Amino acid sequence: METSGAGKAGDIIVNTPSLSISDTARITATATKTATNTEGGGSITLNASKIDLAGIVGVFAETQGEAPAGTLKLNPYQNQPDLDITLFPNSTISASTSASGKGGDLILAAPETINVAGQGKLTVESTGTGEAGNIQITTQNLNINDGVKISASNNSTGKGGNIQVNANNLIANNGAQLLTATFGNAPAGNINLEIRDQISLSGTDTGLFANTEKGSIGYGGNINVITNDFSLSNGGGVSTSSEGQGKAGDIHINSGSTALDNQGFIAATSNSGDGGNINLTVDDLLLLRGGSEISTTAGTDRRGGNGGNIIINAPSGFIVAVPGENSDISANAFSGAGGRVNIKANGIYGIKFRESPTLLSDITASSEFGTQGTVELNTPDVDPNSGLVELPTVAVDTQIAQGCYSPGYAQNSFIITGRGGLPPNPREAFSSNIVRPEWATLDPSNDINSQQTIKEKPPIPTPPAPIVEATGWGINTKGEIVLTANASTGTPHKNWQQSPVTCSSAKSADN
Repeated sequence: METSGAGKAGDIIVNTPSLSISDTARITATATKTATNTEGGGSITLNASKIDLAGIVGVFAETQGEAPAGTLKLNPYQNQPDLDITLFPNSTISASTSASGKGGDLILAAPETINVAGQGKLTVESTGTGEAGNIQITTQNLNINDGVKISASNNSTGKGGNIQVNANNLIANNGAQLLTATFGNAPAGNINLEIRDQISLSGTDTGLFANTEKGSIGYGGNINVITNDFSLSNGGGVSTSSEGQGKAGDIHINSGSTALDNQGFIAATSNSGDGGNINLTVDDLLLLRGGSEISTTAGTDRRGGNGGNIIINAPSGFIVAVPGENSDISANAFSGAGGRVNIKANGIYGIKFRESPTLLSDITASSEFGTQGTVELNTPDVDPNSGLVELPTVAVDTQIAQGCYSPGYAQNSFIITGRGGLPPNPREAFSSNIVRPEWATLDPSNDINSQQTIKEKPPIPTPPAPIVEATGWGINTKGEIVLTANASTGTPHKNWQQSPVTCSSAKSADN
């Protein structure tokens, strides 16, 4: 369906549970070169829960002239919960402009889940001077897989369109991309994600990309992400880049936690212009594993341009990396000035500032031939990366002094604990003046532990006699001290009997 004059093109509405388009079939609503109606071309609405495009086929709402293109809408059939779209190679769903008219918008909506898979494209684009339209996706769960590209691009002088996604979860795998790009003088569009629960980007070439292509002079688009849990793994990432002369776009991420694993990346790069900026706000944890990186780089073509800035704000959270896994935070340049890295966190573990990149996990702001950048780390006074005292791996020996032994009573003991294994405070080293007494040894005849057997049980002690006040004392013929109840007679009181106690010591017999 098309319009070629002052009239408005009609609309196309399809209602079916399943829609298949194959070979070279097309569904189009077009405003041609001679169309002048400012209300735009016709719109296309596909209400189909399952859409399969196989072959060089497409659904197009477009303009070839000065009139704007119409809107292209994709929804499930009769408000069913899910929308499944399969795009074979070279198949396209597009709202575009090839002239001065504005491109149309592409809108996808489903109550529960939208699944998009295959190597085709969902796109809004401008190949003329008109601005590209926008892509808007609204659902609970958005899953994109197998190389599909959801793209808003500008291939001429028109501004690239924006991509807006509102969902609870976004899962992208196996090369699937959300992409904005410009090939001309105008800037690329922006990618805006508001994902309540989780974003997971996994796989090589998978991720969010806002680029300016070779030969362009326009700026790269910006990427803005709000989510609770952000995961980038196995080569998946977020990137703004300028492969032309323009500045790379900026990246803004606000998350509860962000994890980069196995070469996951967040990057803003430029061939010759200034690198883009990265602003990352994390509530709980920023984790870098397995050669992952957060980087702004200028002069990737070994040319000029200053490095962008990286600002990480996690005042109540932590930044954690594994030292030997070469995960980096860097704001570098080739011949321009290095960028600035500013990190505010409750703690930084496993990654530290270095003057230049190494094989360890680094924080750098360097320039190969230009002025070095700056790194500012703001953490609490207690810094676990400096001044740690390593505890001994061998337990402190305990020394025991043997005490008195009397048959029928438990053996006494005394344990010397020493100073223990800690210095006086966390900032001081161990003192060399630790007293360590020698082991006490017993004569074998007095060591009850050396006895092999006990031939008879020790006698049960008799209760002590009632206490009677002593009125005197004396020495009997055996040389023993006796207490008497009557000092004048020297007669021992009947309730007082001497009970000698043998006391042994390893050090002295003068007891």
